[in-house]
Amino acid sequence: MSLNEEEIRAVVVEELGRIAPEIDIAEIDPDGDLREEMDIDSMDHLNLMIALHKRLGIEIPEIDYPKLLSQAMSDTPPLSPPGENDCLVVVDLQNDFMPGGALAVPDGDWHPAGHSSFASSHAGRAPFETIEAPYGPQTLWPDHCVQGTSGAAFHPDFDLDRAELVLRKGFRRAIDSYSAFAENDRRTSTGLAGYLRERGFTRLFFAGLATDFCVRWSVEDARAAGFTAVLVADACRAIDLDGSQAAALEAMRAAGAAVVQSDRLLG
Repeated sequence: MSLNEEEIRAVVVEELGRIAPEIDIAEIDPDGDLREEMDIDSMDHLNLMIALHKRLGIEIPEIDYPKLLSQAMSDTPPLSPPGENDCLVVVDLQNDFMPGGALAVPDGDWHPAGHSSFASSHAGRAPFETIEAPYGPQTLWPDHCVQGTSGAAFHPDFDLDRAELVLRKGFRRAIDSYSAFAENDRRTSTGLAGYLRERGFTRLFFAGLATDFCVRWSVEDARAAGFTAVLVADACRAIDLDGSQAAALEAMRAAGAAVVQSDRLLG
């Protein structure tokens, strides 16, 4: 099998993401011990070797991890410290997405009762099934973040004192909303992009829930709107339906977003 560097990089990043999805590729020492750097156990290490063997056609004893990691890291841009043109976008830190909530993840929605994204609004349908909505495929969810309920409130540990804008989404009964920038029909804007431009923000740091749905769509829309986007991976969690977390990380990187750990920003 003959792959160019870009194809090899994509495979390595995807497979590393499956084993340790919160890891920041840029922080791995390509000359160090992979298991120590990634804090993965022997079975994960074996699974990674087998995956690279199958996808890259390299015999397991011949896998050159330093070379592969160097290729994976070669397009990681440098990250300057946060400044006055930077904004932290915190997505959906609401009680129903927390442990014990209606749709807990280890996305802020503000849904009316009977929202079209709820499985309970469709006879014979169950949560996490997919239907065809007027605007495209729609995943059905348990009832969650219903307006006026405690589940829609922000988690009590989320300090809002420094928040300058609280933006509601998902309040239109017939349209679900993942992105902080637009409803899922991709035509109805939330107004966030205009607000950020008016304030002079050019680089956005993303944290919140869930990595593979609302955060991913927000990051991709930020890039499409011309903003620099940085995902703070360890400040997010994913639902991870059928590998959706690894796919989301790969898609965000492909859109031009940086994926980092919080210690790169706080150190």
